[in-house]
Amino acid sequence: MLWLIPSDPARQLYRNAIDHFSALYGTPEFTPHLTFGSLPEISSEKLESILKKYSSQINSLELEADFLRCSSNPFRNLVHQLTVSDRYRELAEGLVSEIPDFRPKRELHISLKYGYDHCAELDRVFGESNLQLPDKIRFSAIEMISLGSTVEDWKVLFRKTI
Repeated sequence: MLWLIPSDPARQLYRNAIDHFSALYGTPEFTPHLTFGSLPEISSEKLESILKKYSSQINSLELEADFLRCSSNPFRNLVHQLTVSDRYRELAEGLVSEIPDFRPKRELHISLKYGYDHCAELDRVFGESNLQLPDKIRFSAIEMISLGSTVEDWKVLFRKTI
């Protein structure tokens, strides 16, 4: 997987929300991230070389928040939906041209909680909290992640600050 890591202040707002829900529900904590897409087998060196070509596009990428959404999918129960921009599409197409088996996400979100809780309960708890979410999100890093069967098994294989 290829993740985009929000920069501050968005990262801290997401971190606060993730920590809040984790403490309330005993769910795993995780790094705030946007899953950019699925990567084929690729070396860190090759990925870094490709990302250098696109660093200015990644650095200038700004996405607008759309709405908070609760999903019945238990592995991403509460998400902050983001709007797909032309700049995101251009960046995704560029990476696909360099890495043909790269599969960028078409639906963008940043997860706030993973778990099995009911949407009505999560909506109520969020509404009663003082949590704030950003309107616009920029990114400060990109990571290549190896996913395991649980959140605790996720491993950062490569990280590039942008």
